[in-house]
Amino acid sequence: AFAVQLAGQAAGASFSLSGEILDVLGGRHFDFAFAAKGPALGALPGLSRLQGPPAKEPFTAALGVKDTSYRHYQVTELQLESGPNGLQGALEIDLAAGLPAVTGRLSSRHLDLRPYSTPHEKSDTGGGEAASGKPPERLFSSKPFALDGYGGPAMDIELELERFWLQRLAIKDFQGRLRLSNEGLRLQTGNAQAGDGRLSGDFRFKPQGGRLDMDISARIRQLDPALMFAELGLQEKPALEGKLDADLDLRGAGASVAELMAGLNGKVLFSMGPGRIKLGRNVEFLGGDVLTALVDLIKSRKDRPDRMEVNCLVAGFDITGGLAVISALVLDTEQAGIVGEGDINLADERLDVALLPVPKRGLGDDRLGRIGLSLGALVRPLRLAGTLARPTLRVDPEETALVLGKAVGGTILFGPLGMAAALTTEAADAENPCQAAIEAAEKGVEVDSGQERERRRLIEKPLGGARRFMEGLFGR
Repeated sequence: AFAVQLAGQAAGASFSLSGEILDVLGGRHFDFAFAAKGPALGALPGLSRLQGPPAKEPFTAALGVKDTSYRHYQVTELQLESGPNGLQGALEIDLAAGLPAVTGRLSSRHLDLRPYSTPHEKSDTGGGEAASGKPPERLFSSKPFALDGYGGPAMDIELELERFWLQRLAIKDFQGRLRLSNEGLRLQTGNAQAGDGRLSGDFRFKPQGGRLDMDISARIRQLDPALMFAELGLQEKPALEGKLDADLDLRGAGASVAELMAGLNGKVLFSMGPGRIKLGRNVEFLGGDVLTALVDLIKSRKDRPDRMEVNCLVAGFDITGGLAVISALVLDTEQAGIVGEGDINLADERLDVALLPVPKRGLGDDRLGRIGLSLGALVRPLRLAGTLARPTLRVDPEETALVLGKAVGGTILFGPLGMAAALTTEAADAENPCQAAIEAAEKGVEVDSGQERERRRLIEKPLGGARRFMEGLFGR
């Protein structure tokens, strides 16, 4: 065996290679130890594009490498450190096949990828405000995906990350499996921790014929965004503060986000218990007296101007061919509640949603005077129309958007036995209308029928009389 002892410097970093090799000419039967350290990652060849703090972080690297058979290598005792970040593990590299393959296991006590990634830049066509300050024409970007093909080695890596940070996501105790090849990317996660809650999922992305195939299955339980933001050191408050649950089962394909959403299929169910909702520009641009009255109705006197306390919130969607039909929509507060039904066309981003405000007991005349609209007006359905980027909210004068008493998953939303009644009856304090909404969403949306329409007509008639009585009682 020939002993090897090399050392050198390049780009301000020092390198060393030591070990032995049997076949010098063939480059086989070797066992080496490699080490490197330097004052700045950005100074290394191939990392010159790295910007910001990571480019200035000192780094150290160490690993052992040996060949175990023809064009098959083993990397052991891998240690990479850059600033607070670290990565350890072992890899197997196979170059004998047509496509190089890398398998192994990587772990980290702390891995913060925020400095290495660019925050999402908003554009006029994809979710941000235009230069004029007005909402964009469309929320989903039509910019084609960059699907040039992976072209790198096939990777199958087991991951164990004690603390893993992204721009808006802080994960602890992450255990998963990453598979990457020219066939696409798949990330499977176990029961990781985030915001004092738990999350797991299976995420698949496959480029095919200029389009991206997506298949996502995820489950979130009791995630607290406020705790997660605090852990990340963010000064801003999340839009939702409370314990969040979510179930996602989504599939689609497209050459852009807009095209993918236009053909989306699956189900989404989101719920939150007691917490707060941020009232910012996301709702202000709907504008108008109706929105002002609605927010004042459901807000408590103790709420801050920019925050609203809620008892619970549930939103569920059954999605087929880009049409997201609401399977459950309930917002419950101390003063009032809102139930809704309708759909969102993800292809043209148009909204067709009916909302029914439900005032609770004890709503006095002083409050009606403060909100500026009569109870008679607010017990009428509201229509959320327009688009996702430019929604509008108004009183539905003909009540055509709302079908009172419609059954969703066997639960009557607006009938006397439904969620609206649960918000106002004597049992309202003991019952949880959001739980009823979750159960309805899990069952799915039922197909309408002639008998169902007749049943709704019979329900609407007495409810219409009740509404007119309340209008006469409180004035319009």
